Amino acid sequence: SYTQIKSLDDINDGIALRDLLEVVTKKKVPGRMNEKPRMQLQRVSNLTLIFQFLQSENVKMVNIGPVDIENKRSHSLM
Repeated sequence: SYTQIKSLDDINDGIALRDLLEVVTKKKVPGRMNEKPRMQLQRVSNLTLIFQFLQSENVKMVNIGPVDIENKRSHSLM
């Protein structure tokens, strides 16, 4: 069962974003993610794994990082 993504609140912990990437790429995001992150450090750690996976897939991310997503900085995502 997957989480429906409706806003930045739904991706800021990395879990739904991981699920989406795994469906789209048909590959597993490597590394151990915290499935129920409560602290900022845990959410940023999850998102760092996502960014590492994207880099391994040759996706270039410019002027955006895990903290931008965790902090829900929508201007960085556009």
